[in-house]
Amino acid sequence: LMSPAGARALEYIHGRALTDKTIRKFGLGYAPDSWNALTNHLKAKGFTENEMLAAAVAAKGRNNGFYDMFRNRIIFPIIDLRGNVIAFGGRVMDDSKPKYLNSGDTPVFKKSKNLFAMNIAKSVKSDSIILCEGYMDVIALHQAGFENTVATLGTALAAEQSHLISQYCSQVILSYDSDAAGQQAAKKAINLFAQTGVKVKVLTVKGAKDPDEFIKKYGRERFKMLIDGCENAIEYEISKIKDKYNMETADGKVSFLKEFCALMSQINSPIEREIYISRYALELEIDKAAVAAQVQSLFKKRVKAQQAKQERSLNIFVNSTPDKQKDFERSKNLQCALAEDKLITALIKNPDYYKYILSKISSRDFITTRNREIFEILCQRLENSLSIELFELSSVLDDNAMSAIAFLVASSNGISYSRADVDEYISILLQNKSKKSESEIAQMSDDELMSFIGSLSRK
Repeated sequence: LMSPAGARALEYIHGRALTDKTIRKFGLGYAPDSWNALTNHLKAKGFTENEMLAAAVAAKGRNNGFYDMFRNRIIFPIIDLRGNVIAFGGRVMDDSKPKYLNSGDTPVFKKSKNLFAMNIAKSVKSDSIILCEGYMDVIALHQAGFENTVATLGTALAAEQSHLISQYCSQVILSYDSDAAGQQAAKKAINLFAQTGVKVKVLTVKGAKDPDEFIKKYGRERFKMLIDGCENAIEYEISKIKDKYNMETADGKVSFLKEFCALMSQINSPIEREIYISRYALELEIDKAAVAAQVQSLFKKRVKAQQAKQERSLNIFVNSTPDKQKDFERSKNLQCALAEDKLITALIKNPDYYKYILSKISSRDFITTRNREIFEILCQRLENSLSIELFELSSVLDDNAMSAIAFLVASSNGISYSRADVDEYISILLQNKSKKSESEIAQMSDDELMSFIGSLSRK
């Protein structure tokens, strides 16, 4: 980027009002307008074509042609929580399509489990995270001082990403485009975060097409005012419904109330439903009892239909067997993997063990990736007073994880788990933790090292 070949790209970035300090902070780069600049460079370094394909930095075309994936694009490195570059995003500098090109999934990168700039946002002392759609919005907000900003990676928010965000904040502020696609993305995000216990607010950017443009026009302080005054998720959805109808007419009120009652029926908290029903019954000068009765009727129908659907899905999970994709992790230490299985089963059957288990062990003590992720989600839901019944978990876990859990629970039918049993499973995992090699310890992050030392002191 700083070479003569990158002069045009650097001019473009400076034209977007990004400073050299910001460029260095995010490691921005430039992919030359060449079909083989990177592949030739990597070949000279000793990398094979298969390795480049696996890393998603090269591709094969017709007639087995081999070429650079990123050409004549601004490059945005995707960095994981440990500070490792694991993928790339590339943006054109003109109106050609596609505007953005992103790395596909690789052995070290899964789009659904990573977020742009989360490596920075995770360390910011804030109880909220701002979630944007694009790289440039994130970078502009960081430069303006909002370093608690992240973005998805060219796709809609995934359940795993909402779970990751919820580990670092108690509130998410959605800053999506105001077009139809942005509104649809916001709606999906609201539903996903509802499963994590994280509060959601929705930022509406008026007078500009996105946060980047808004800050350029009006400055940091005006954007801060937008954040402070943004609506919560329910208020946002009600506003969208109101915008559709003429509230001065009887027909408009009836149409609004039909959608309003349907929305209220999606809220599990009776207190929260009561607040909104009271407010809008008063505003529309209609009988509150009539609105409440309609909402309660829809709520009961929704719960009944949802449980029936989830129980049908659960039967499929129970009758299936977990995939063997990650058997290599289990085979490395089968005793620990089985202890994890039983600890998870014990927690599902005895949620009141939650605090006790967490006082002795953390998810970092798990050796298998899937069990670690399952344990984290169970603990997160319990921390937020959410159910860990199997039919509830099916909405936040993928099919493979659900198959694993359903298989464990079905296999333990009639078995009870005492605290003594739990202590035994924990002991097995902590003993394994203390056996880590010097090389494994040397590769740990600061947080992992502190957790490792703490687990030894608890023994």
